[in-house]
Amino acid sequence: MISIIICVCGLPASGKTSFSRQICSTDSDLFKKTSLEFVHIEFDDIVDPACFDQNKWKEERKRVWDDVNKCFHRCLMSSYDIFDTDSSLIKKIMGVLQTGRKIGVVIDDNLFYRSMRYEYYQLAKLYGSAYMQIFLNSKLDICLERNLHRDKPVSEETLQRMSKNFEWPNYSSSWEKYSLESAVIDDKEFLNTLEIALQNPVKDTSDEDNKLKEESRRINKCNLLHQGDNILRNLVSQKIASANGDKTTIAKQCQKARKSVMDFLKNINSNNLPNQNSADSLNVSDFSSIIRNLFEETFAIKCWNSRTNRPDNDPKRSYLINKVLSAPVKLYILRLNPACRIVWMYLITNDIYHEIIEVDTSDETVREVPFLVDGSVRVVSGPAILRYLAESYGKWAGYGEDATARALTDSLICWADVELHRSIGFTFAYPQILEDFTLLNEDANEKLVEKGLREASRHLEALETGYLSNSRYVTGNSLTIADSYIASVIIQAEGCGFNLEMWPKVFSWLKRRI
Repeated sequence: MISIIICVCGLPASGKTSFSRQICSTDSDLFKKTSLEFVHIEFDDIVDPACFDQNKWKEERKRVWDDVNKCFHRCLMSSYDIFDTDSSLIKKIMGVLQTGRKIGVVIDDNLFYRSMRYEYYQLAKLYGSAYMQIFLNSKLDICLERNLHRDKPVSEETLQRMSKNFEWPNYSSSWEKYSLESAVIDDKEFLNTLEIALQNPVKDTSDEDNKLKEESRRINKCNLLHQGDNILRNLVSQKIASANGDKTTIAKQCQKARKSVMDFLKNINSNNLPNQNSADSLNVSDFSSIIRNLFEETFAIKCWNSRTNRPDNDPKRSYLINKVLSAPVKLYILRLNPACRIVWMYLITNDIYHEIIEVDTSDETVREVPFLVDGSVRVVSGPAILRYLAESYGKWAGYGEDATARALTDSLICWADVELHRSIGFTFAYPQILEDFTLLNEDANEKLVEKGLREASRHLEALETGYLSNSRYVTGNSLTIADSYIASVIIQAEGCGFNLEMWPKVFSWLKRRI
């Protein structure tokens, strides 16, 4: 029989497979101290780690879950035949079960969302098996370094995104109580947790759950989250039903909008607002109207960001309405300008509710871009706008974890905006490609470009031998907004035939950024 499901989770290159093999290898001391035979399901053998097709990952995860489910069912039916299936995974598990030993199924996968892991818990619950989780929480920098030496590395972008979205265990949750989390799992601690989990298989508490559901329904009627969710589900259904275009795309946009609004409501629910769960504290029709407005705003821009600062004495209704109906920040840009592109990217990356206004170059009223308008606040220049956005909306995202790192990031952004952009942009690139920046005298323009070439080479040499000499990124081993800012300026030189391969570290760093 299948006695336990063990989910071994973590970032790529965190050590999941090494630990799983240690559990499952019959030659290991750890294996010999257990009473089980283990089956190792290694997802890197099922799907190429470098595969970018998310649908492929979803399909394979579902197939593996289905196969494990079928094995549980076969155990119930005492059917251990391996010749009536084409599934290699079922054959693998059933082949071990034929020996008569109790087995543990080890799921070796990233499983970065709790919902992914909960599906296996539900499976254990359905068949009365035990369940436990192992989390290899190696630091991102270590995983990035290890990843470079793998036969099939995942992209750096994928690792960064997975690290940002990883949902670590909630130890207050009953289904995740048998979990271990460490960069290196202690053998003794693993064996103790395994023994406790085996002694406490997951019970199907359907009857008890049914008794609680009625009470839960009564409470939910007075819960803003529940009300908001019901309203949003109706809005999504109406929006999809009335859509004339691609309903699949519309449905995806609706779900993104719904999630953003629900995240916003959860944030409100977590604040210490008076009577926050009381339906009487906010008129239902007003609340429905507010949710509808928020959903429509969010759907229109596909991604809506709630503000981070709340006035202390605002009553609840005013707070909701101000949040919902607040105007977006407005960013005036020229697409060619690297500072404009980086600020725009920062708005998108951090889901800041915004409106982009492209400037007419003939409009003399706009003297400098990027130019940000946020209510009564006016901010000019890329570095100043990024600093304002990071402090007001982004919780200093992209600037580093402490004041020292932020100061270095800020100084490099200012250097890129002034010195580097002047040399590479205004002195080297623009005189070659933009008529407004080309000198009328051809010899003078040629000398200007040569000067820009010399200055650009000096700056690239400083990056090569200084900031990037022993680091993956310009501020150290962590990616910051300074990397993106500098890269956006440098690629203008490459577009004018500048050979960046003369600076191999800069060239390699730039390839990672692009």
